[in-house]
This record gives sequence, C-alpha cells and structure tokens, in this order.
Amino acid sequence: MVTLTWQANPEPDINGYRVESSKRATDGFREFMFVPASGGATMTATEASLEPGEVRYYRVRARDNERLESEWSAVAEGMAKPLPEAPSALQAEAAGQAFLISWQPPPQSDITGYRVWAQKRLMFGWDQIGTAAQNNYRLEIGADDRPPVIAVTAIDQDQLESEKSEPLKLTR
Repeated sequence: MVTLTWQANPEPDINGYRVESSKRATDGFREFMFVPASGGATMTATEASLEPGEVRYYRVRARDNERLESEWSAVAEGMAKPLPEAPSALQAEAAGQAFLISWQPPPQSDITGYRVWAQKRLMFGWDQIGTAAQNNYRLEIGADDRPPVIAVTAIDQDQLESEKSEPLKLTR
C-alpha cells in the first residue's frame, strides 16, 4: 500500500479532497478516494491492494461546501513496499540423521522469519517443510530417505515473502 499525506487547505469552508492515482505521471488519473475534511492540519489517504514495489502517481484537489474545486496539486510519486530479498549462501552440514542448514539473511531489517522448502521429486514445484525464526534450520532425514533439494524464503513484518533462495542439494 501507499499512504499519501498533505497539508489541509486553510479555508474554513473546505469539505474534503478528491484524490486520484495513476500508473503514469502525466495522464490516466482516476479518483480512488474522497477524503472528508477533518479540521486537522494533515490529511491522509491510503491506496491498498497494490503489488509489492508497484509505483503510483497521485494528485489532490480541495472541494468546498459549494462544490467548487481547487487546481490539482503537484503530482507525487509513491511506491508500495517491495518484497524482501531472498536469503543467500545456503550451507548444510550433515549431523547424523539430520542436516544443519544455515544461510545469510537478506539486508532488510524487518525480517521476522523464514520458510524452508523442499523440491518435489516427481512434479515441478516446492513443498514447505518448516519455518525458522533465525537464519538456521535442523532437518531430520530418515536413514533410508534421499536428502532433498531445499530453498529458503524470508518473511518481513508485513508478511511479504521473498523469492526462493538459490536451491541447495543436500548430500550425505
């Protein structure tokens, strides 16, 4: 999502603000919200349901009690929060019937956890096999089981999930 803020007009008869957004800076604007005047100095509008990293352009105009409108504000650019980067440098160390897997966390400071994935053997795709709060995971493998190919994703505080890391083939 993108949150837009602006200073309220000083005129006492302003009843609200039309807010428009566009994928382009110069045209294609469409109204997405009318924000009623609140008597405060700062106004806000939030456009939700954007794709991670999506860029939008915004403009605002005031409307008074007689439905007269101001000129459009200058166009402002906003960008939804991008996905976190994927973990990197996966490593695994065999420890008896288990593998101790570790990785380098992405540079984002708001990572809250990780998902560990195993590649499906007969079909394309991945199965989630576990979660981790830190940048390591212990995977138990039966003595007769073939070790999987694994990958890890990072989850941030807004529940955005990174792409999968480079796969790592576990070997005994």
